[in-house]
Amino acid sequence: TWGSQSTGLVPTTTNKKMSSKFFATGDSDSESEELTEEEEEKDLNQTNAKHFVYESSDSEEEKRVVRSQKDKRFEAMQNVIKQVKNHVKINDWTTVLKDIDQLNKELAKAKNVVEKEGVPKFYWKTLVMLDNTS
Repeated sequence: TWGSQSTGLVPTTTNKKMSSKFFATGDSDSESEELTEEEEEKDLNQTNAKHFVYESSDSEEEKRVVRSQKDKRFEAMQNVIKQVKNHVKINDWTTVLKDIDQLNKELAKAKNVVEKEGVPKFYWKTLVMLDNTS
């Protein structure tokens, strides 16, 4: 219903509760179907908790493997060499050049290891393989 004040007509409230579209609760006169604020917070917290469940990666089955810097650097170089070989097989020479640049960057990253161990044989073998294929 509309009430009147000195400035004009203003809506007045009724006994019906207005529902919010945000909470999507709908108009209901029975209290059993309506959620109280505490229940709404509980539901909201439960849904938020589902999104932030943390599963530990430290299970008994998985053991953490500690690798040396040498192994890490050489493995990165070997992965690039695999890419080089695959690109040579399909004659993608522009990508081979990019891969060689990446391989040289990996060699530069392994500078400390290379100073101690020397340049790895697989690096030289790759360069020789490229020289023979071109």
